[in-house]
Amino acid sequence: MNINNAINMRRLTPAFALWTNVSFGSATGDGTIFTLEFNRVTYDITSSYNTSTYEFTVPLAGRYLFNLSCGYGDGGATLDKGYLYISVNADRYILQEWNAYNGDKTRSSSLILDLAESDIIKPQIELDGGPKAATVFGQGPTGIPTTFSGVYLPAI
Repeated sequence: MNINNAINMRRLTPAFALWTNVSFGSATGDGTIFTLEFNRVTYDITSSYNTSTYEFTVPLAGRYLFNLSCGYGDGGATLDKGYLYISVNADRYILQEWNAYNGDKTRSSSLILDLAESDIIKPQIELDGGPKAATVFGQGPTGIPTTFSGVYLPAI
């Protein structure tokens, strides 16, 4: 990135807020890692989130704060374990891990990461110990939203 682009990017602090209005049935439950598909953009200051690939491409190297909230249902099975991840390129960072559960739940967590320009970020969920019957909820009658947001944290 050239210096003019860096100066302009700092004026427009990278930040985004996303949500989905679609629920995904049979997304996980058997250990499948499901990339959360956010099809609605509340704001994306630097147009860095791709609603086709469901990836945020880091526009400016530095430290970012990410917030992820995921509503899900167990599909009628008792599951052993669950994880919320932030995937950076090929590496996964666990935001939250939990043990046996059933019913409809929401999990939320935050993470600060030092990232390089052009890193690819994907929010993911994994549910284990049962059939691939768990649903990830979109905004709708369940009232359990699935959202993802991030913001660049300027150096102090």
